[in-house]
Amino acid sequence: MIKKDENFVTLYSVFMFHYNYLIPMKTRLFVLILFYIFISQVQAQLGIINTLGILPSNPYPSDSVKIVCSSTFSSGGCNLSNSSFIVSENNITVYARHVVGPLAYICQTTDTITFGLFNQGNYNVIYYLINDYNQAMLDTAFTYFTVQQSTGIEYNKQSVNVKVYPNPFDEKTRIYIENYFTATDLKIVIYDMMQRQIKDYKDFSGNEIEINKADLSKGVYFYKLFEKDRIINTGKLIIR
Repeated sequence: MIKKDENFVTLYSVFMFHYNYLIPMKTRLFVLILFYIFISQVQAQLGIINTLGILPSNPYPSDSVKIVCSSTFSSGGCNLSNSSFIVSENNITVYARHVVGPLAYICQTTDTITFGLFNQGNYNVIYYLINDYNQAMLDTAFTYFTVQQSTGIEYNKQSVNVKVYPNPFDEKTRIYIENYFTATDLKIVIYDMMQRQIKDYKDFSGNEIEINKADLSKGVYFYKLFEKDRIINTGKLIIR
């Protein structure tokens, strides 16, 4: 349930008292216009997720898992007011609510949210960045992690840099793998916001592959880059 913003109600009540009883009639229209411009600017504050990671990167069942999110907001302050997460089988949904202020400066923040202990397995995480002022969704990001066997060998994840350009895109985009010398046994799998598999692509040209919009609708999608059955990179695609 989306809660009613008590701060906004208080601000509006104070304004209306001054508007009705203290502001001269001839200046009321001008003041009213300024007030609604201020409110619209406050409600339109934007935020983006820069990076999203898991600590430790290769956890074991005895490790307490944490997610670390770095975000940038178009105004300040930008304090994390509250956070929550829901675990449903192997899917974790995170809601991070920030109080985005009206001050004219770029505000950056890094938030750490503790999940706790998990059994061995693969887990997907969807992270929602929310403006706590009006519950508006600002940005979404996706990541994953694997909890290893407590007696097994550490997961040997290859460091792979991936660039997607353009992103957002209208008709097509290209995914380029920077530090991977062979595209043999690679594939890209596209998922929707509900983590349902939509498409997979295997036709790499060198270290590049083209993704066409085709029958995909506008919105946010996530991709996983696989080497055989091993996930080596993930990211987000935005279709305009």
